[in-house]
Amino acid sequence: MICNKELPEKEEDFQMFLHTIFPSMFDVKYLLRSTDYSHSYGLDYLADMLKLRRFGTAHQAGSDSLLTGHCYFRLLRDSFGGNVPSQCNGILYGLSEDASASAMPNTLTPSNTTYAAATKGATSPINNNLSNNNNNNNN
Repeated sequence: MICNKELPEKEEDFQMFLHTIFPSMFDVKYLLRSTDYSHSYGLDYLADMLKLRRFGTAHQAGSDSLLTGHCYFRLLRDSFGGNVPSQCNGILYGLSEDASASAMPNTLTPSNTTYAAATKGATSPINNNLSNNNNNNNN
């Protein structure tokens, strides 16, 4: 859609194409591998663990995208001190798993979480009124 071309057939060509379109890309599920949270969590369970609430219906693109973004910013803040591990850039969970599994240590420390460029100038959309524990809606 972006380039009016068919997707590449080979995974390595797809990865290069993806990196061209999105030079900084971080997969929440892959980031979970270096936190105290399990990477086997589904999106709703992870959101509950992070004390976030969903807007809209599960499995709808807008609602899932918004919740994924909220999970990303909460993980960024709580687990990575605001800096994303640079070795996580461009890795999609489930693709090239053999190569990506050895590329990232099991536990990342603040000294090796240095990819601030993806978040430079970015502000988190997460605030008190998005957290489950601060929900003041009359539902």
